[in-house]
Amino acid sequence: MDVFLVIAGYMTAKSLWKSADKSIRSGAGWLKDRLIRMLPLLLIAELILLLYGLLLMMPDDYENLAQSVVASNVFANNILAEMTIKSYWNVANAYRPLMHTWFLGVLMQAYIIFVVCDIIIGRFRGKRPGAYIAFWAILSAVSLFLYLSGGNHGSKYYLIQYRIFEFGIGSLVFYLQAKFGRKTDGALGGAAIIVAYAGLLIMLFTNLIDLKMRYMVVLADILTAVLAYLLPLSAFSGNRVFFNKPLAIIGSASFSIYIWYQIVTAVGRYSFTDDFKFWQCILIILIIGVLAWLSYRYIEKARIGRKGIIMLGSMFVLINIGALTVYARAGVFYDIPELEVTKGNAQTQMWAAYCDSAYQFEKPFDENGKPKWMVVGNSFGRDFVNIIRESEIADSVNISYAYDYYSDEYADRIHCADIVFVANSGLSEEFVNGIKALMRDGARIVIAGEKNFGECNGQVFRNRNKRDYLQSTIAMRPGYDERNEEFKRIYKDDFIDLIGMVKQPDGRVRVFTDDGLFISQDCLHLTRAGARFYARRINWNLFN
Repeated sequence: MDVFLVIAGYMTAKSLWKSADKSIRSGAGWLKDRLIRMLPLLLIAELILLLYGLLLMMPDDYENLAQSVVASNVFANNILAEMTIKSYWNVANAYRPLMHTWFLGVLMQAYIIFVVCDIIIGRFRGKRPGAYIAFWAILSAVSLFLYLSGGNHGSKYYLIQYRIFEFGIGSLVFYLQAKFGRKTDGALGGAAIIVAYAGLLIMLFTNLIDLKMRYMVVLADILTAVLAYLLPLSAFSGNRVFFNKPLAIIGSASFSIYIWYQIVTAVGRYSFTDDFKFWQCILIILIIGVLAWLSYRYIEKARIGRKGIIMLGSMFVLINIGALTVYARAGVFYDIPELEVTKGNAQTQMWAAYCDSAYQFEKPFDENGKPKWMVVGNSFGRDFVNIIRESEIADSVNISYAYDYYSDEYADRIHCADIVFVANSGLSEEFVNGIKALMRDGARIVIAGEKNFGECNGQVFRNRNKRDYLQSTIAMRPGYDERNEEFKRIYKDDFIDLIGMVKQPDGRVRVFTDDGLFISQDCLHLTRAGARFYARRINWNLFN
């Protein structure tokens, strides 16, 4: 994606440079052409996915798909991803068919910025490469500074202000060519091309990118810029290795390949297997190839006239209405007993709302003489509050909840508590020790272990017509079991082993309660049935 952003910047600058007209109308027409190129295939793919989800996806996943459809159509899925899934590398993304359209959001936002800037510079400075070089050098430098500075990694991956420097680098390459470029057959230029190609290949096929990801991304951008600048000016421009028809066809169909690759792999994981064998990988490649060829030939290359634009607009409206309907119904169009949900009782974000209902306890303790139980932690902490609420001792204790221990208000409550339960995803000893330092003498700290129910419930849901569906078990994500065992060893009697309560002899974990209800709707947080399940298994007498 980084390489492509640089190339996109180069091609955009080249495309707009050909036009002497720097009017708003011309810029709007250029953007319209980009929309007409991207939207038809995107809308067709979304229609297929909405029909697929109606039949085969769990409500929570279907609701998330509907969100992504609308966000993708307004080229803002990067913003949605930054707000929800946060990290691009989150394993949940592998099961999200439209995860990859975050890039379309970044690309279209970059196009808009470029067109606006192109109009402004053209109006005031005319068609002078130097003015464009100065502008994009400054803007790219500011964006690069933001990207390399501290901050949230998810934001830097998804948001345009941290990405525009890559687009700007590509633009700078073109403007530098326009101002200084000369055809060259020099050995130095040829050597630079070979080194740049070799460097990109090494980065693509090794784990060097993991060393210092931000700096390796910048290096990839620089190598791409070297190629973009030198290749058209060198003797290699006529070389059949670098410039040949098969590669040109693949390049021309790259958008179709891009659209289908994530959709096919995500649907494959969700509905068939999460562990692709070699022959399955080959089959997926073939399917992507066939779909890309059909899409490129019959959709991308199709000429869209006035009637076509009207049809495209109608399709845009209808698909967005359909997606918003899915979202409004929380992805529920038929009864799903194992989730305790029916067509009549579905509510948007209902499972998140149950988890977040614990926020009502984010307040000082009531002075009612009952034992003061403090729960500290992120969404896992709210899950544990709900476990207490669903237990038989709920009315006999005084509950207070805090997201963390850093604020003075939270610190005061922690100091007042008789027992502090720590339940936090990504639990660390540093977090626990920070809470201990605030507790009064004689108070007790109890660690509620993490929990995990696999990577995606779609792996279970796809088997709902099988006899042993309600006896399903699933493998935990790597790392959870090991961390759980470590904290169990450290805290002994002051540890609540939530994984141990669902773990089977083969190391896998239960998915359903004894009465056939999902313990978790998203593999991390608890349904109300899941909270009841744990509430019945914890020996609350140990904390009296």
